[in-house]
Amino acid sequence: MKKIAKDLFLNIILLVFAAFLFALSHPNPVFHNGLALFAYFVFIPLFVLVRRISFAGSFLWGAVYGALSYLFFSYWLIAYNPVAMPVIALLYSANFLFVVPVLKLADMLFKKYGFVVQWVVWIAYEYLKTQGFAGFAYGLIGYTQWTFIPLIKIASIFGVWAVSAIVVFPSAWLAAGINAGLENDEKFVVGFSKFTKRYLFLALIWISCFFGSVLFGVFFKRDYSALPTSKIALLQPNTDPWKGGIEIHKQNLNDLKKMSDKAILENSDLNLIVWPETAFIPRIKWHYKFREHYEAFLLVKDLLEFIDSKEVPFLIGNDEGVYNSGKTGGNNEIEAGRIDYNAAILFEPKKNVLPPDGETYYKMRLVPFTEHFPFAAIFPRVYEFLKKNDTHFWNSGTNPHVFKSVAPSFCVPICFEDTFGYITAGFAKNGACLIVNISNDAWANDVICQMQHLSMAVFRAVETGLPMVRSSASGQTCYVNQNGKVVKILKPFTKDVLIVDVPVITDYKKTPYIVLGDLLGVVFLITVFGIFVFGVVRFFILKKEKKLQTQTKE
Repeated sequence: MKKIAKDLFLNIILLVFAAFLFALSHPNPVFHNGLALFAYFVFIPLFVLVRRISFAGSFLWGAVYGALSYLFFSYWLIAYNPVAMPVIALLYSANFLFVVPVLKLADMLFKKYGFVVQWVVWIAYEYLKTQGFAGFAYGLIGYTQWTFIPLIKIASIFGVWAVSAIVVFPSAWLAAGINAGLENDEKFVVGFSKFTKRYLFLALIWISCFFGSVLFGVFFKRDYSALPTSKIALLQPNTDPWKGGIEIHKQNLNDLKKMSDKAILENSDLNLIVWPETAFIPRIKWHYKFREHYEAFLLVKDLLEFIDSKEVPFLIGNDEGVYNSGKTGGNNEIEAGRIDYNAAILFEPKKNVLPPDGETYYKMRLVPFTEHFPFAAIFPRVYEFLKKNDTHFWNSGTNPHVFKSVAPSFCVPICFEDTFGYITAGFAKNGACLIVNISNDAWANDVICQMQHLSMAVFRAVETGLPMVRSSASGQTCYVNQNGKVVKILKPFTKDVLIVDVPVITDYKKTPYIVLGDLLGVVFLITVFGIFVFGVVRFFILKKEKKLQTQTKE
């Protein structure tokens, strides 16, 4: 009984420590950039725990680890929406309800190289967790290296999956060594030494991959310094545009106008002014055409007259409404036909402002549960519950539109979209030569939320080899160069404008990632299935052979 209690206590310590290390390696309240070095050891407690627990118990331990690690990591979600935190906890509890048993199976089926299989399983899981409706890229371990520029350059070939693979392997290797030491009948040091000697070649392969990636990053940088530049103003109004009604919207508009005027006055050669995601809430094109809410129309009119009086194009985040006569619902016949999108609209004075007909991009990848829930017909009660809890549901766009009337041609991944590599890769294929991200993380009122978002965004610049600018409601508004370095950044939670000069790229050479996409993630996933098919078949063959040997002896 005493031993059971001792083992349980140690297992709990390992689990909590594993969850805590996971959060600590990413941007966190103590270390705003995260502790990148910790990431190489973050899974040691988890892999040691996997060896100690039974297969039957691995389901419960996995569920608890998943919930706890993401409660530590994404605590700020509670400010986003009362629903978000329990949803994430349940989602990752469900994820690890299966992931940890698979890690345990790897340990059971492959006695000699189980730790290698666990490494493959983890990268496959990271790829899988970004797929589908509930895909969520926050927490990929490769993103912890976002400040280690030479290393993350390998993402220009294989995406973030290559960085994750490099980071996870030391945990798997060292945990296996620790397990060998703990299970040695003589001394821990003896068991650990035997392991290191036997599997030293794998450590040497990892060292070669690590330093090879770093050297690649050092010597294969993209240099656009000889190119002409375009001056862009990135506004950070330090407001959450969704808070308040029409009077607050008026105040926000006045602030944005003043900030824009100041930017124009101080920079006569501005080529573009960028406002953050949904910086202007009233639906611009909708209210201009359908004037059922007259105050909203007057505000739209004020905005458009302001823009048309300038000589600089404006890129504005807006809650856009599109009329569809076939749609039903709403408070009246007009509203019944409205389909809403999270949009980015490019207005060019004297060209497409009055009446408003600016080029428009509709956000394609919406935040699950709080911006999009495609299962309303199947789960109507869940849908109604979500609608009553401060959600903003939109329809998904389908066209990866690139704005080409302003040099350089640019794409506008909106907020959550810059956490997925395939989205910006698609834009680059369509001719984008600059990434312009507009975001609103002000709802969290937490710099860590914004830093975690930035840590993922820099990878989009690396993967595509394109510079990126970000205009965010409260931060992190910044300029990231084509090699992933944050060149300029505004202080978070301040009202300010960032002026940047970006290269005008006209002869863009695609990175290997643009061609390969997330192929490496797919390879890891397929490899996992192949390994386990082999492992299960081998298990039953060996079991049958053992049975035949027993019968022969009898």
